[in-house]
Amino acid sequence: MAQNGHIISSAVQSVSLSTQVTLPYAEQGDASGVPVLLLHGYADSWRFFEPMLRNLPPSVHVYAPTQRGHGDADRPTDGYGLSDFSADVAAFMDAVGLGAAVIAGQSSGGYIAQRFAIDHPTRTLGLLLIGSPRDFRNKQDLWRTVSELTDPIDREFVRGFVESTIAETVPPTFLERLIAENCKLPAHVWQATLRGLLEADVPIESGKITAPTLILWGDRDELCPRGEQESLAAAIPGSELVTCHGAGHSVACEQPAHTAAHLASFARHRVDPGRSPVLPRGIASATEADEIFVGRMIDAFNRRDITALASMVQPDFEFHPKVASVAGRPYRGAEAFRHFFSDLDDSFSEIHWELDEVVGRRRDQLIFVSRAIACGRASDVPTEIALPEVLSLRDGKPWRSIIYSSKEEAVEAARLAEAEHSPGFTGSATRFS
Repeated sequence: MAQNGHIISSAVQSVSLSTQVTLPYAEQGDASGVPVLLLHGYADSWRFFEPMLRNLPPSVHVYAPTQRGHGDADRPTDGYGLSDFSADVAAFMDAVGLGAAVIAGQSSGGYIAQRFAIDHPTRTLGLLLIGSPRDFRNKQDLWRTVSELTDPIDREFVRGFVESTIAETVPPTFLERLIAENCKLPAHVWQATLRGLLEADVPIESGKITAPTLILWGDRDELCPRGEQESLAAAIPGSELVTCHGAGHSVACEQPAHTAAHLASFARHRVDPGRSPVLPRGIASATEADEIFVGRMIDAFNRRDITALASMVQPDFEFHPKVASVAGRPYRGAEAFRHFFSDLDDSFSEIHWELDEVVGRRRDQLIFVSRAIACGRASDVPTEIALPEVLSLRDGKPWRSIIYSSKEEAVEAARLAEAEHSPGFTGSATRFS
């Protein structure tokens, strides 16, 4: 186990549980951070959360196990009921030394999380349900297909199953990884796991969830309609339902930065509000809305969703990027993002963004650090470019974005912007190197 203050990489480990299974798991974050346990959905593995993990700050200490029968975990011949998966969660926490944690579940992982939260309320610091059904008994249509599966599982069936859960475009390499992980399940695990979900008592009809709860739902989710999510929220006192516009059922991998921002903000502001982050001098903590806004913006950049980006900023928005050959010119007005993406295509064969940290605020200056992972057209070797950024806000929306050479420089620029009574600072910062 890691010592306090140590940053853990997401290298895969394994642990043997008292429930007689050995599970692989990824762990990352500061060992003194808020503990979070991620539970993937039916047929997936911990790798489903890889895009989201890359967007989580070190202040979130994450464990992401692969559940029994799935991925590279042990595959017993039986023991695939909802109570078995819930018991594995408790046994996993025992094995890694977690007394309590935020339990975050995607799809059926959220169903397991509900069961665990009812069975172990003192061990549940908070509950994040992502595309989680309220009641699996009304998901019988899938059983007619799964009940007829035989080994080896047809890869085209798996492809269709995975793609049916995703509404937004995800990177092709990640999609193929998801399909490969789903293909690892033998027919008996596909069948026994689904049967266990279909036959289980509905968690919220058999007990009460008392933990702080946040529900994320994609408005293009064909498996879990909005009415079901509203019913789930109504059954959990004090819960909040958030709509992720444009996402399908697999919200956590379709909008990884947005989901990560929600998780980090939920952990920081509602689960453990007494934990004070270490902030640069003169900088205040970012609000929940700040953190979630930045996550939404990162995902919109990765989707190249010009309409969404334009709706987030002021009409006279100025964008000063720092990405290789496009760094020497600002982009202004309604066409800023369209021109920026066009110039990117001239320079890069592939580029995407990940969120490192929302640093904080200085009045109307919002400071965060992202990174661009890019492959130039002359080389297939990816390069990471740190992007410390200051958003200057007016009426709650950015009117300018400036990239600086370091986080320290961005923080100083935000301080000086207020001191000089100007909406943004452009003085000595090295912006376009």
